[in-house]
Amino acid sequence: MIKKIQKKEDFFIEFTDEEMAKLKIKPHDKFTVEIAKDKKSFTLIPHEEIEIDLEDFSKEDLINIIVAAHKSHQTFEEFVVDALEDFCKAHKDEDEGSIL
Repeated sequence: MIKKIQKKEDFFIEFTDEEMAKLKIKPHDKFTVEIAKDKKSFTLIPHEEIEIDLEDFSKEDLINIIVAAHKSHQTFEEFVVDALEDFCKAHKDEDEGSIL
């Protein structure tokens, strides 16, 4: 299957319903793109969805996250997602690619 990367506000790839069924993906799924060394192909790595219970955090921790997000001009969610992505990247090579 050959696909062209298109740009709107974000980059996106449009799949037909049949391709989505075959690849077991849903509309609005998000992926990290890894471009091959020859720059002629790429691999889509799906993002995993996780749920975080804010009750697991102390009030002080939540305030610190809100302040840090504000200072970086991000929403709370954007800040947390970026922090989790940075954590995962930093620990990617540990335990054969798994951080769990």
